[in-house]
Parts: sequence; structure tokens; C-alpha cells
Amino acid sequence: MKNIFNKFLNSKNNKSFFLNNPFGFTLIELLVVMTIISILSFFGLTVYRSVQAQSRDEIRKSNLNSIEQSLEFYRSRNGGNYPLSLTDPTFSGYLNPVPKDPLFGTQYIYSPSGGNSQYTLCSVQEINPTPQASLPSVCQGAGTCGSGNECGFSAGSP
Repeated sequence: MKNIFNKFLNSKNNKSFFLNNPFGFTLIELLVVMTIISILSFFGLTVYRSVQAQSRDEIRKSNLNSIEQSLEFYRSRNGGNYPLSLTDPTFSGYLNPVPKDPLFGTQYIYSPSGGNSQYTLCSVQEINPTPQASLPSVCQGAGTCGSGNECGFSAGSP
């Protein structure tokens, strides 16, 4: 190191020291390293987003399961009928607060039918959604699950 410092001080043209320095990196080497880092970042970000979507789908499944259990408990205490909506004041004692979609923050689609003796629940599914044709009719169509998204999960009364 001392030799390099002395060489710099003793050189007549200090520019030649920087141009001929064997300890620096060339522009090509720096570009190659930056390209590799960019590619690795891209793949890391892609995997991260996929894992986040899978996690949100699992939260949705868990939320629908909690809502189903609360609806069944409500039905057992209310003459075999389900509530008119998930925001019905009579239902708030069974599940409060009612879970919302983890991405959009909207309520899950709940549709009572058959004189409140049956129901259908719908939710968005980000990874491998169920084909629309196999979902209940209340869950079919663009925008049915809020924010312009198609439903992917569905659940209903037993």
C-alpha cells in the first residue's frame, strides 16, 4: 500500500495512475455485477409476491371457515335460520368483528336463500382460482367479489 501511495505522489501525471491501476474495476465488470444483482432481485421479488398471495388465500379460507362456524352456531340458536347479512346486529354477537378480505378490506360475499335456511359465501382466490362455471351463481361474474375481481372460493350451508 505504501508503494502505491508513493507511486501516486511521485508520478508526473496523476491521471495515468488511475488509468493504469490494477486494483480498480472496469466498467464492464461493474455492469455485469449490477446485471446479476438485478436478475436475482427480480426473481426474489416474484417469489415474494407469490408467497404473499398464497398467504392471503390461506387467510381467506380460514376466515370463511370462521364465518361458517359462526353461521351454524347462529342457526342452532335461531330456529334453523341464518342471518339476513353478516352485518346484521343479531349476528354481531356470534362473530365480532366479521373478518374482511386481507387484500381489499371488503366484506366477503354472503347470500342467504331459501327463506334464510341456506346461504352461500364467496371470496376472491388469487392462486389457481376455481373455474367460474363450477361456482354457485351468486359468485359468478366479473366484479362479484369486489374491486373488479372474480370469486374463486365458495362455501355454503350443509
